[in-house]
Amino acid sequence: MATQEPLSARELRVARLGPDEVVVKRGLTEVRLAAPGIDALLARVVALADGSRSPDDVVGAFPPGEREDARELVTTLRSRGLLRHDAGDDPTARFWASMARLSPDGPGQVAKSAVLVTGTGRVADALARSLAACGVGRVETRPTPRTGEDGWDLWCAAADGPADPELVDVARRALDARAPLLPVWIDDLVVRVGPLTHPFDTACLRCYLMRADSGDVWREAHALLRAQWSPGAGFLPPLPAVAGEIAATEAVKHLAGLPVTACGRVIEVSLVPFHSAVRRVLRVPRCPDCSGTARQGAPVISHGSQLVD
Repeated sequence: MATQEPLSARELRVARLGPDEVVVKRGLTEVRLAAPGIDALLARVVALADGSRSPDDVVGAFPPGEREDARELVTTLRSRGLLRHDAGDDPTARFWASMARLSPDGPGQVAKSAVLVTGTGRVADALARSLAACGVGRVETRPTPRTGEDGWDLWCAAADGPADPELVDVARRALDARAPLLPVWIDDLVVRVGPLTHPFDTACLRCYLMRADSGDVWREAHALLRAQWSPGAGFLPPLPAVAGEIAATEAVKHLAGLPVTACGRVIEVSLVPFHSAVRRVLRVPRCPDCSGTARQGAPVISHGSQLVD
């Protein structure tokens, strides 16, 4: 066995359905095992995996005639993350242990990452605070991006109000910088997070706004209303905190290489009244910000001979 770190079954839960069938669960992983005598064999492996023995030590504690079965069981449990090192009682450590199959070095990747947060309101503050609490190596907050921003693993654009031209401008500048972007804003008591944009690959913020506008039967009237400044409906303090926490979770998932819900989607959450939804966002073929024309420029068509004396 390749890795010989001590194995612990401290958090393993076992449902014994019979001498030849059990269901084991640890964290998010649940596996059904069926084999002759599996209940007794599993009980002995669990008793030996007390956090002080390596995989070879656990297998070596069995009589020679039973070691092959024990080795197969230990290998199966380890490959599913059911037998592993003891992550302790810290919930963050247990989370990363649960995610180890998808992100083997998640905490290390997050610790090496740099995230730029643009915005000056409560959402930006909550987002930056949550990113730091999750262990992101470098988090900087400023009202708007500086010229020539570089070296960031992710940009986050946060606003306490609707997705106004300033938020759209940050999204456009992130595309110019070839930086992934995660927008988050509050619009009439609704938190919106996403879409997380991989430059010129997935839908951008403008794509979402254009598609949302195209489905609005009152879009002309609403466009006129948006053009007039308003402080909005306001919000209770928990709402920007929720916005920042959700955005930070999506950002950390991106940094660690985990599946990101907000990639190509927008997460919507309202607390008054409560509802939540995840909406898919497709790229707009002629989006002025992220389409092929926006990236490469319009083609130049010339007519006639291009030869000159």
